[in-house]
Amino acid sequence: HPTGGVAIRYDPTEDIGFYVSYMHGWKSGTYSATVDLFSGVIVASPEKLDSYELGWKLAIFDDRVKLRGAVFYYDYYNYQLFTNNQSFGSNPEFVTINASSAENYGAELETTIEPWSGARVLVNFGWLESQFISFYQQQIREFRTPGAGGNAIVVSQSIDNSGNRLLNSPQFTASIVA
Repeated sequence: HPTGGVAIRYDPTEDIGFYVSYMHGWKSGTYSATVDLFSGVIVASPEKLDSYELGWKLAIFDDRVKLRGAVFYYDYYNYQLFTNNQSFGSNPEFVTINASSAENYGAELETTIEPWSGARVLVNFGWLESQFISFYQQQIREFRTPGAGGNAIVVSQSIDNSGNRLLNSPQFTASIVA
């Protein structure tokens, strides 16, 4: 699948700059072989990503303070998710599955301060919103009818995870290094 992008950069002065970019990415599909009799081989389709970013940089006080920032939006199609899969009567297994669509958007701010030669302070802050736009999972469950020796009934149940945050996507991050 073709991947790539385009970026436009504009630096009106040596201390001020702006950029805008669009990138298209692709991750190949995968197979997860399971020992579960109901799941068998789980196929994850290829993931596609379109990302848009707008950023800027500014250097002030004779280059002793540098500010960089960006806002971004990521649009995923067939988002691949590495997750735990477990059906009744089987052990948990880790598999790769697809969410139909997901998105991330947010902003980053980075500040570098050099108060004197040889000293440097880095301050970073990030804000991230993420969610599954469309993500349904099938779960196979076993129910027993009441009474001793009840019959087992196997039911496939659809679970709607749409609107939930993507895994490992904290809303806020910050760091300070001196």
